[in-house]
Amino acid sequence: MTEPMCRIDATAAAIDAMDQLAAEHGELVLHIPGGAEEAGTPMCFGAGELRVGARDVFLGTAHGVEVYEQASRPDAHFRAGWDAHLDVVPGRAPGFSLHPEDGMRFTIHDSRPADHRAGTGAEAAG
Repeated sequence: MTEPMCRIDATAAAIDAMDQLAAEHGELVLHIPGGAEEAGTPMCFGAGELRVGARDVFLGTAHGVEVYEQASRPDAHFRAGWDAHLDVVPGRAPGFSLHPEDGMRFTIHDSRPADHRAGTGAEAAG
């Protein structure tokens, strides 16, 4: 496994959701699709159900669960050294994602400054 891109913490609710899903489905993996409409909405799979590809970036682990992001847009993925925060919120997860509970989905966001999100070119090296 390669070095993680960032540190990922998880709320108590996200940890409970991952524990519940792991008890039912075994080892898990989270994957953030590359499309803008799903940005920040990781899909959850049983570890054997996701084929990690060459364009997937290993972000790190949250509560022992590997987290990847599809790097389809160079300015869209997390950068080395940033902190990311995993939680659960109301809503439907995209695609074939496992759902933490009915009407809930995982969400992830980072703590980078607003000027980095805006694509101003002031992004941190990494």
